[in-house]
Amino acid sequence: MAKLNKVTSETIHFFLIEISQQLLQVEHFFLHPSKILAAQLFGRSGYSANLCYRVQNAVGNELREEKEERTRFRLKAVELFAQETHSLIQLARQSVKELSQPTQLNQNDYRLLQKIIPMQEHSSIIKQIRTEIESVEFILNESNSQKAIKLGKKCVSLQRRFQASFDRSLQNQTSIILNYAVTQALFSTSFIRQMLDVMKNISDTVLSISIGQKMNQHRYHSLSSVADEFEFDSTEIHIETVAETRSGSAISGIRRQNDSREKNSPYLAIFKEGEKKKLQEEREGVESWHDIYPGLAPKILAYHSRKKSASLLIEHLPGFTFESLIVNGNQTILNEAIDHLITTLENIWDETKTDNTASAQFIHQLRKRLPSIYAVHPKFDTQHSNICGISQRSFDERLKLAQAKEKNWQSPYSVYTHGDFNLDNIIYNPEEKRINFIDLHRSKYSDYAQDISVFMVSIYRLTILDKQRRSNMMKVAIYFFQSIRQSTHIQEDNTFELRIALGLIRSFTSSTRFILDPDLSKRMYLRANYLLDRVLEIELGQEHTFTIPLEDLFIE
Repeated sequence: MAKLNKVTSETIHFFLIEISQQLLQVEHFFLHPSKILAAQLFGRSGYSANLCYRVQNAVGNELREEKEERTRFRLKAVELFAQETHSLIQLARQSVKELSQPTQLNQNDYRLLQKIIPMQEHSSIIKQIRTEIESVEFILNESNSQKAIKLGKKCVSLQRRFQASFDRSLQNQTSIILNYAVTQALFSTSFIRQMLDVMKNISDTVLSISIGQKMNQHRYHSLSSVADEFEFDSTEIHIETVAETRSGSAISGIRRQNDSREKNSPYLAIFKEGEKKKLQEEREGVESWHDIYPGLAPKILAYHSRKKSASLLIEHLPGFTFESLIVNGNQTILNEAIDHLITTLENIWDETKTDNTASAQFIHQLRKRLPSIYAVHPKFDTQHSNICGISQRSFDERLKLAQAKEKNWQSPYSVYTHGDFNLDNIIYNPEEKRINFIDLHRSKYSDYAQDISVFMVSIYRLTILDKQRRSNMMKVAIYFFQSIRQSTHIQEDNTFELRIALGLIRSFTSSTRFILDPDLSKRMYLRANYLLDRVLEIELGQEHTFTIPLEDLFIE
């Protein structure tokens, strides 16, 4: 990896020397607190600020000349490192300031402070921070990822050591009457805690600089396992962000470093990281699909967990998502993909059908999401009103009535469902004529009406404004549902279309919380209201007469 140029390296060198000297002053203050030492430290605040600015300026000059993507990332990370290190010394000065207010504390108070908080221990922790900061320059110059990992581990160790020291301090001081000195001591201690948090961020930034891409300790260990899986060095791995889920999971494509320079080179695998519980659910979902319907879900290459976070290495499946086919794809391939999807769904239903009844509880799902929907679109929160003497129920009142009816409209059997059947979770491989499912953490035995309705609304909600393209999209949704209607499973299901209506009400309304376009979100909300009124008109015993008004809903 290319080294930093001479000007940037020298500027960082002088910046780190200044930070080290100021940390040394903080260290001495906690051993021998005095206003003179505090004043000397405060007098140097302008030096570190100026040198931080010089580092940022040097990096900016280098960025203007640099074209290579990985080196540009590294330079931006150096700039972030300078900001974080400057924040570190600002917190250090603040911790001293809290113990050196000139009009409040005298020498007797300093003696009391030494009884309240472990001043020597704090000095020792500051010394460790200074030592780690002094090691950074070597890590940056040599791009030494192993040293960067050790730095991160040291920061975690310091955090634990500080917490243990703080807990002991509190236990020993229960008899001391709270006064101004005690209050300031607690504030000072709080700033040292924040310093350790910043040091953890610095260690992640230094690791990112060493590797040349965004990194943290957990991701590095996971990627080391990825490298072992493919039998090459971890420094050869190149990560490209593919997407971020609404639940916070990051999805990245993995390539070998040399391959990343070639346009359109395929990913070796997909790397997903996020909350441990959600990734555990996805792992279990994938494995259940392997048992129930082999070949549909991707293979899991590796799984790693650390405390509350986890990562999955998943097989990269060739092909196109249905979203990309609709937005950018060839109409012939799209039609072919829809036919294969319908066939695949019917096969899944045949393979997984059970005699257990199922209820997706569409209205219950929707009512739980109403607060977040109203937060984005407050106008949707209609109230009970009277217009020309005619009573108009609120949206929520009508949902309650529909929820009561829904209890009688269960699916006569259960099938294994995807659970989040959006366009971007279905892949079609035109070469192998094969459908694959991804993002399977919600898979379970349930009502197939949920997957069908989610798929239809995920077509409608695409933010494509061109009239002709939207018209073509609507035709896809109509063709899909008309084909599904012909399935033998549907012919035996008297409440199918009513449950689809409830699913469409749920998805049309809940999807608006992700859509800020006022016109599109309003059209979706009005469609949900129209369907809701139609559903409420159905009397007991007339369920089989209801049909989805496709041409009213999927038309632009």
